[in-house]
Amino acid sequence: MSKTTRFIVEIVTADDIVDDNEKIDMAQNIARAIVNEVDYGAGITPGFSINRTNTEIVYVREWYSDKQIIEHVWKQ
Repeated sequence: MSKTTRFIVEIVTADDIVDDNEKIDMAQNIARAIVNEVDYGAGITPGFSINRTNTEIVYVREWYSDKQIIEHVWKQ
């Protein structure tokens, strides 16, 4: 059974991003960056965790938005 762990990530930009579509696009970019690290990088779960777990799904949502980006991770 999959378990969820939540993190808070803050992104600082040079200028304001106020358009909701731009925030959704930014959430998609964040999700894609995480999935790319899982699929092609060192991963994001602990390398030597007790359960030898792996990442299955990444959810990203801007704090005040109801639009959630859902990315499923490619399983090897």
